[in-house]
Amino acid sequence: MCIPLTPPNANHDCSQSWVRFIIIRDWSSHVALPNVGRSCLLLVPIVVCGACSVASRFCAFNDDWKRSPLNVTELIFMMYRFINDIIAFDRKLLMLLRPSLIKNSPVTNKCITLNRTLIMLLIYFILYNSFRTYYMPPKVYDLPSVSFIFFSDPNLLDMIIVTGGCFYIHSVASRFYALNDAWRHLPLGLVEIPGEWTKSEITMSLECLRLLHADLCKIIKVFSLGYGMIMLGYFTFSFVGLLMYTYLYFAIGYKDISDTSFASIIPWCLPLIVRYCQYCIFYMSIVVNASYTNEKKREIISYLRACRISSLAIHTKLQIKLFMVQMSEFKSNEMSAYGIFNINLHLVISVSIFFLFSVIRICQKR
Repeated sequence: MCIPLTPPNANHDCSQSWVRFIIIRDWSSHVALPNVGRSCLLLVPIVVCGACSVASRFCAFNDDWKRSPLNVTELIFMMYRFINDIIAFDRKLLMLLRPSLIKNSPVTNKCITLNRTLIMLLIYFILYNSFRTYYMPPKVYDLPSVSFIFFSDPNLLDMIIVTGGCFYIHSVASRFYALNDAWRHLPLGLVEIPGEWTKSEITMSLECLRLLHADLCKIIKVFSLGYGMIMLGYFTFSFVGLLMYTYLYFAIGYKDISDTSFASIIPWCLPLIVRYCQYCIFYMSIVVNASYTNEKKREIISYLRACRISSLAIHTKLQIKLFMVQMSEFKSNEMSAYGIFNINLHLVISVSIFFLFSVIRICQKR
């Protein structure tokens, strides 16, 4: 049977992906293969289902994001552009706003937090590999066995990706917080204060805040097109790897257990539990920071709606109206994985349901 696996185009519904999934699922249950081959083949419908769904969403959102094909050159260029835009934003922030508005704002890059995170991950990596080497020492200490320590779980590459992603996302969030904090330092009700704030100064400050907020929204899109490509690969391959590891752990490793009592099962399941905890911590670290950034981006809307524009000057009213229009225009600019899906708390529910569905399908085939 020949099954087309090309992604559906933008005008087709995503239900075609599920049709392909059902066809491949039934086909895999009737093929005569060895046990291990059949076990690995059971993962094909799940991977194809996810790939087709992602491909269909990629085609559907391609016109909105105006992306070019995936390539390493674009990734490097976008990351350089993201860093340069952050540096340029900090310069504009110091030049355009009054010092009293940004006196206590956290616009620095949080190097202390990054160093603490790296130290904690390094300690975890050393302790985990020390215990594993002590309880399960390799037969020989050669280059392949030593390389296995660095490229098996906990993976150094995963740690670098998660730490870098959280650092960059939190850097954007701290700058949104700086703008919100600057708004809170404006005169109450945007009313002129003799000797401190004039109407023209209030209007100019509002315009600077609006322009800086627009720059940050554009920086979010640059991040999504640059580092979001890495996030997409990390989310996809870590999820598939966790699913395959879970199935092979029970399909192959469970046969080596002679005693099935609770006391002997718990030590046997400990590596799997550690891997689940590591995946959840890494995954939630990115999702929570991205959700925090999106929340800080939308926070300024509450300040705009709280303004009584009927008693304000004409130019101040105009700036507030322009700000509201700008917020609706940049509403879709949120932290995302290359524009295919937004990175927020809703993603946790989607991944949890998909993982539970995959585990149930694996158990049924067992």
